[in-house]
Amino acid sequence: MLIELCDISVLDVGSMKRIIKNVDDKEMRFCIINLGTDIYVLDDLCTHADFSLSEGFLSAKTHELECPKHSAVFDIDSGKAKCLPATEPVQTYKVILKNNIIYIELE
Repeated sequence: MLIELCDISVLDVGSMKRIIKNVDDKEMRFCIINLGTDIYVLDDLCTHADFSLSEGFLSAKTHELECPKHSAVFDIDSGKAKCLPATEPVQTYKVILKNNIIYIELE
């Protein structure tokens, strides 16, 4: 299933944004990251403390996203938790960019 998230123009290069969508009557929160040549989409909730990752700190150089609550770090490519206190990965999604619209593929 393809889910439309937003137009790429709402994201500056090097920035991230929270997008909330209703999917099958369930509210889902996504963190969209624009690194210029690549777009990444992850769940927007830290697996440790249920806190918004889009309010965290992004390192484009290392492809890491740090949760602002307790400094858990996640790899934006794989979603892997890279340090405590998080031990569980965050869900990542396949991104499709079509006519400047960002979509994700849900299984």
